[in-house]
Amino acid sequence: SENYYEKNKISVLTKKPAEKIDTKQQTVTFKDGDTMSYRKLVLTTGSKLNKINAKEDKKIIYLSSIPQATALKAKLEESKSIGIIGAGYIGLEVAAAAKKMGLTTTVFEAQERIMKRSASNEIATFLQEYHENMGVNFKLGTAAKEIKPTERSVNISFTDDTIDNPDFVVIGVGVQANNAIAIEACYSVGDRVTTLGGAGSHAEQRVVSSFACWALPDSVSFELGACIPVTYGTAHDALFEFGRLQADETVLVQGGAGGVGIACIQLAKQVGATVYATASSDARLARLADLGLDEGINYVTQDLTQEIMRLTSRKGVNLVVDPVGGKVLEQSIASAGRRGRIVSVGTASRDFSKIDIAGLAPGNKSLTGVFLGAEMATPRAQEMMRGLLAQMGSGSLSMPIDQTYPLSEAAAAHAYIESRQAVGRVILIP
Repeated sequence: SENYYEKNKISVLTKKPAEKIDTKQQTVTFKDGDTMSYRKLVLTTGSKLNKINAKEDKKIIYLSSIPQATALKAKLEESKSIGIIGAGYIGLEVAAAAKKMGLTTTVFEAQERIMKRSASNEIATFLQEYHENMGVNFKLGTAAKEIKPTERSVNISFTDDTIDNPDFVVIGVGVQANNAIAIEACYSVGDRVTTLGGAGSHAEQRVVSSFACWALPDSVSFELGACIPVTYGTAHDALFEFGRLQADETVLVQGGAGGVGIACIQLAKQVGATVYATASSDARLARLADLGLDEGINYVTQDLTQEIMRLTSRKGVNLVVDPVGGKVLEQSIASAGRRGRIVSVGTASRDFSKIDIAGLAPGNKSLTGVFLGAEMATPRAQEMMRGLLAQMGSGSLSMPIDQTYPLSEAAAAHAYIESRQAVGRVILIP
């Protein structure tokens, strides 16, 4: 808004849309005919000129951590097929975009890389089915050893001496060729970021794709930043994308004193829902009242289902978010009302016993499993994460940090969490 620019003393030079960028002359021409020169130009994801390949001109910064379809369009206009090396977050995003553009799309993944993550075929099977459902070819085999562009296509040689030759290839950082594009980070050394990683968190350093990396607002500390991606991202998806929570509905949050629980309470209250939550003590529940909790249930001294039925005049709740799992999930099913939705986001209880789902059918209830990592390849999830960070920066969201421990005392931190005293997050400091 204009007030924002005025407040921050930012000059608005024109309100006309840009029509053309001349990278040689370093000028931008606007719709009214005015021309402006630049030394450094930033194109945001909303710019209609974002089809320019910013990687070819070091004076242009393309402000996006996701390789949007429009960013690749200029390179793909004359292509009929595309090869994508790596089935990571970026690979999945590019594959979806290329398929929408009508390209024959193939994703290549090295068997050895998958096996390092899981000794079983579970991940490989998931990836195969995921790509098949998308209409994308998925080839699990040996690693690529050489990528050699020709005049019309790209030859990919693999370690088993097989060869593939799509018109165009998308690969990782470090390779640039006529018919290949490298996905590069949009961050610089020294930038303050928070990240989402699939290889664990108990380390002094870690490497992640820029796709799983978001800039921290100046007002958000690293400690608070560490609480955001998994905690609030999971809560937001559970409540809204999959739980379809509306303003006049009721929601039960299991494990309300945990990170995901507190995030659910805050986000549900923001949209005007009535929020119930469980915790192991009255003291923990009392601390949740300031965060928006309407009614708390002590699951140690009270019968959860009976309390929910009393509080809702025996209607049950519209939505249950359950990060606990096991036998608690059965209670969640029983606490949901007619056409109630139960969203399972984990098994914090480590109770992996089989559960009885017979209670679903009589009330036409639904049970949905949600894993944030499976959504992070979508522009929707990226936009959601940026919005959550903005809310944290403005102070409309706040996660209590119960305790901090040095990384060397990780065992003590886990013991404290298992004692069920914490309200909010416990942070390890490298």
